[in-house]
Amino acid sequence: MNYLVVILPILISVLTYLQTLRKDNSGLVSELSKELALRTPNPYIIECLVSKIHSMRPISYKHIRKILASNNAYPSLLYIAKCRRLLCLAEPVIKGNTVSFDFTHPFNKKVFRIMIMVLFVCIIVFMYYEFIQMLNAAIDVYYRLQSLAVAFEWKKPELRFTLVAYSSAVIATLIIYFLFARLFINIFQAKKMIIRANEVLHQSA
Repeated sequence: MNYLVVILPILISVLTYLQTLRKDNSGLVSELSKELALRTPNPYIIECLVSKIHSMRPISYKHIRKILASNNAYPSLLYIAKCRRLLCLAEPVIKGNTVSFDFTHPFNKKVFRIMIMVLFVCIIVFMYYEFIQMLNAAIDVYYRLQSLAVAFEWKKPELRFTLVAYSSAVIATLIIYFLFARLFINIFQAKKMIIRANEVLHQSA
């Protein structure tokens, strides 16, 4: 299974990068506390810090101030952050003196969310099929390269290039597969995350 030597380094690099994203946010939380303690805090800095702490798309300062006023702001934002990463599925809504979370306009209809999920499933199945095809082709080229006789040394550069092309296609299809699988899961879980975020947020109301 020596062909894995071509694929494993790239997969390890991707996994290492994802692992580094889960770093300690205590420094950012400290900076946020200091900024909020100022008489006139900078809205841009607060938006950026909250966005970095929870690894999500920024929330406007007007909404952030109301959310942070809650005793359960942090756990509530942990839930809603899952809906504000690759896709912006949820947003805060102010009703009277309270703030809550709801779906963004493009995703507020269940029918539309189901249609998007069906489309993503089709892409996932297609990418899985392509991954298997490209992987088999890469393995085949690898063994052809290994079995070349000395008389056919001139074919090696072409086969090496083909092997790199197929290996790159394997990695690309795998990345797309996991990307759309993650998006599918995010949409599928969005309603539950929004409900939990609102429940936690309003516990201190």
